[in-house]
Amino acid sequence: MNDTKASTVGRDWWAPRALVALSIASFLLWSAVFVYRSSFIALDGQRYFSLFDDAMISMRYAWNLSHGNGLVWNAGERVEGYSNLLMVMVMAIPNLLLEKRLAALAVQILGVLVMLGNAWLVMRVARMVFSDEDAKTSQLMASLAFVGTLSYYPLTFWSLMGMETGLLTCLLLLGVLGYLRSATTKRTSWLAMTSLSLGLAFLTRPDSLVPSAVILAFTVTELFRLQGRSKQAIVRSGMILAGVGLLGLAQLIFRLLYYREVFPNTYILKLVGMPLGIRLSDGLGFVLPFMVSMSPLFALVAVGMLTRPTRWKLMFLSTAVAVLGYQVWVGGDAWPLWRMLAPAFPFLLMIALHGSSYLALGTRADAPRPILARALIAMMGLYLVSWPFTNRNPRLTGGIGPADVLLIALGASVAIVGLFWPRLSRLVTGPQGHRLLAPAFTGLVLMSSNLAFMAEIVFRVAPYTVEENVEMVNRAIAISQVTTSEATVGVFYAGAIPYYTGLRAIDFLGRADKHIARLAPDLSGATGWYGMRSVPGHNKYDLNYSIVELQPTYVQNVRWGRQDIADWFFLNYEVVVHRGVLLRLRQDDPNVLWDRLVPEE
Repeated sequence: MNDTKASTVGRDWWAPRALVALSIASFLLWSAVFVYRSSFIALDGQRYFSLFDDAMISMRYAWNLSHGNGLVWNAGERVEGYSNLLMVMVMAIPNLLLEKRLAALAVQILGVLVMLGNAWLVMRVARMVFSDEDAKTSQLMASLAFVGTLSYYPLTFWSLMGMETGLLTCLLLLGVLGYLRSATTKRTSWLAMTSLSLGLAFLTRPDSLVPSAVILAFTVTELFRLQGRSKQAIVRSGMILAGVGLLGLAQLIFRLLYYREVFPNTYILKLVGMPLGIRLSDGLGFVLPFMVSMSPLFALVAVGMLTRPTRWKLMFLSTAVAVLGYQVWVGGDAWPLWRMLAPAFPFLLMIALHGSSYLALGTRADAPRPILARALIAMMGLYLVSWPFTNRNPRLTGGIGPADVLLIALGASVAIVGLFWPRLSRLVTGPQGHRLLAPAFTGLVLMSSNLAFMAEIVFRVAPYTVEENVEMVNRAIAISQVTTSEATVGVFYAGAIPYYTGLRAIDFLGRADKHIARLAPDLSGATGWYGMRSVPGHNKYDLNYSIVELQPTYVQNVRWGRQDIADWFFLNYEVVVHRGVLLRLRQDDPNVLWDRLVPEE
């Protein structure tokens, strides 16, 4: 592009850059409110920035590591109860430098930065894959990709609540960027970045090997396609695979030497003993609501794939399918915010944007496109109309509220626009008017993808599980006030209470307990929810072992699945209230400071 043309584009098409700047400012402001809303004043009068409870498990490992106890959950007990080694290593830094509640805040701030990094990487990738479009369209699509990535709530939620989801997405995108840059520049350094990024992704979550394998396969085949079966292509391919393989081998050697295990305890807990048929059935039951919620996005993905198929689209779609397929294979997940599916969103978004640009820019020149565009707009509108009647947030009051009425009105308006687009489009003259259809499509896709989380996005309700975080942190503080440092805690929520008390803990669900992890899973349906018969990581338990035999000082609860040991429990434990917090403490335990109990304040 010559200088004159470049300056013209910059002068005439400033809106995409302004859109990026506005989205950054809005995201920073929204994130600040989110972090504040997820924090709370606890029992001791201080503000706590507690993360998602599973992230707090990683924080306990990080705290022990940074304070000389080793990479362990309980000092002296080597159990690999994490599946995110790189995230634990990152968490060790704030845990070394800050007090616990502020270390949690530092991890949330890191999540904000990771999300901005994800959006930037998606924009860089989008600029490359949209390079065959005219300059204005390419710039617009890249900006929409930036905004869309920041706007997808599940990806943002898990990143800001301390989970490794955002970091994993970042590393996968880095791997893709290296692949695309190496294909255009032929520089080995970009291939090295792909190899290192995907290797670090494996350390972030070993199951990232599934989407990474897709990216690696496309990278290697592209090398051989461009260079043939040359010595250089073979050497470069070996280098790419070695980067991932060596990091994976290093982690395996560390696990063998440190934990004396071939597989992490989390793998044994979630997969060993689970019949494949039940896993697949549960996985499909869990993924189906995701597929329904993303149906407008998938419609545009289909348009993008069918109308202008390209190699990069095939790679992105294959990567997303690999993520979805793995979620089905492992049997689902415990939480309905698509923790393991969210990394697929940026890849699907870029294909959808290509589909929307095809529809938007061809509405006058190509006869089939206006019909397809109108049909998709009308379908999205009807989808918005149907949502309040078919999907309800259990944390909201029943019935149709004012927000639902607005959504129905918006959906009806969108459907009408789709049906009468030819007449309405005459009101907008020039090519710019049709280019505006692409942002409109993107906005509708983002809205439909986020509908289930809209109450949290607009802060009508607190972020998911924050109420539980408040309860667990207050219990941790209360336990610390009425027990000695030799007390033990038995928990189902294995994060906040062990982290903030620092006491030796017993994990009732086996993430950090080898005995529980090796039990047979409960397949009765008693530990099933969200379309699953037996939720992985929550279907192995033995309360007789964890409570009756080990007798922790504090017990979180006495019922799970098909087991209820209440009769034995009330003969050996006391249910007390300390400063408004209910505690279950073992009778005659010398580690309970009974005289410090304050029933009422």
